[in-house]
Amino acid sequence: MSDRSAAGRKAWITRRSPVYRARKTARASQRLLEAWAKAHGWLHAKMPEKYRNLTEYVLLLPDMFVLVTRLMKDRRVPAKSKTILTLVLSYLVLPLDIIPDFVPGLGALDDFVIVVYALNRVLISTPPEVVARHWSGKEDILKTVQDALAAIDEVMSKSVLKKLSGLLKRRSGR
Repeated sequence: MSDRSAAGRKAWITRRSPVYRARKTARASQRLLEAWAKAHGWLHAKMPEKYRNLTEYVLLLPDMFVLVTRLMKDRRVPAKSKTILTLVLSYLVLPLDIIPDFVPGLGALDDFVIVVYALNRVLISTPPEVVARHWSGKEDILKTVQDALAAIDEVMSKSVLKKLSGLLKRRSGR
């Protein structure tokens, strides 16, 4: 019995060591990268040809969701911008979507388009350093939003984009 408790104690001490933690973190990071690559491949395969150049941007949606929630809490963000962010967050959270989320490849596309257009409106009235401070992604958020808008303009219908832009302008009071 004492051999078991000594072995258990040794295993417990080993699990608490910095080397063990570093190895465990490295394995978790590797699994995360593999999952990311698998998700990217799956999304790219499911995405219709017309929308494939948006794959990289759609995968930024979780980071953009975090950015929206952080900006809503920041006092330096104007009230009109917070109204837009509240509407966007409501759209993301509520189960009613233009394109249902269960549609493979396209489910997140409508969420992404709405978030990008809303962030573009928010960036007009919010200092860039405030937005950059809350961004958790690797890329520059200002450049990412501009590039995403350009990619969306290439593939989306102009009438749909005009309606969405008009809706956001009316909601923001501009």
